[in-house]
Amino acid sequence: MYAAGASLEAQGGHWPVRGHHGGDVSPGGHGLLRGRNVHIHLPQGAIPKDGPSAGVTMCCALVSLFSGRPVRVDTAMTGEVSLRGLVLPVGGIKEKLIAAHQNGIARVLVPARNLSDVEHEVPESVRAELKIVPCATMADVLENAFEGGYRLAMPSKL
Repeated sequence: MYAAGASLEAQGGHWPVRGHHGGDVSPGGHGLLRGRNVHIHLPQGAIPKDGPSAGVTMCCALVSLFSGRPVRVDTAMTGEVSLRGLVLPVGGIKEKLIAAHQNGIARVLVPARNLSDVEHEVPESVRAELKIVPCATMADVLENAFEGGYRLAMPSKL
């Protein structure tokens, strides 16, 4: 699944955007989103159950959009994201890695908690040709999704 993002200036107020369940999810107009609408397009993501697996992809699309830095073109990713930035395991790892391999992808970011699935389910011939990068947090994902990495400024724990 490919992802693309766009940030558009709202003219004459905001455009109401409806979520999957019909609720208004338009931005509240604070800080970075003031006067803007953000759209993330998942052209082949029409299967509702695929949504959680695209969490890391959507986060990277937003970081790329607001930082102006492109995500590496040789990298695919999957993983659900918790509210605290943990990368949670997903299903279908075998199918996702085989699809990435068939589409010429060189690197795949996967949830660290899915590594046993990679080792036991993904054919050796596919694993041998992919660089599989385990990620436990969104910081791990961002560091590996962008050329030269992307460091987060972590708040002080004081």
